[in-house]
Amino acid sequence: MTSPHRPPHVSDQEARRAAAMLVSLWESDELAAAHQLPRTQERTLAVIDAAGHMTASALGQRLGARASSVSRLCGRLESAGLLSRRRASHDRRRVDFTLTEAGKRALESVRRQRLDRMNAMLASLDRPAQAALTRGLEGLGNALARLPRADCGRRPSLGGEHALAEGGEGTGEQA
Repeated sequence: MTSPHRPPHVSDQEARRAAAMLVSLWESDELAAAHQLPRTQERTLAVIDAAGHMTASALGQRLGARASSVSRLCGRLESAGLLSRRRASHDRRRVDFTLTEAGKRALESVRRQRLDRMNAMLASLDRPAQAALTRGLEGLGNALARLPRADCGRRPSLGGEHALAEGGEGTGEQA
């Protein structure tokens, strides 16, 4: 049986299999860089890095997290020397978070390790398989962009903060 929200040539079984493969790949130890930075912290650093600086409320919106969770998370990152906070000069009530040099290095290290691992995995495929994979993922990303927005009000992106080398839109992971 097919859903009214997708064409009949895509079965529930195919959709589940594809989703399971993507989740399995993303969560695998093979792509998880050998670092001590949990993914939620990595994502937080990436969101702030992409913006340059960010308030706790804006960060909470981007992460889909409550203010209290964001506050605790940023406190841990600040204690670890990865984030700094400063009062905005134009509004003393506003606190902006920025990455420290150590935070930038940690984020770049995670991205580099993940990129190196992905390169090693791709190198095990022949050129036609690499091209097919790239076309398939691009097609999936384009299809995602055409879907109606989810209730959370933000659009995850396949090229998001967890992108292999660069920051971007996000993956929808919760803080």
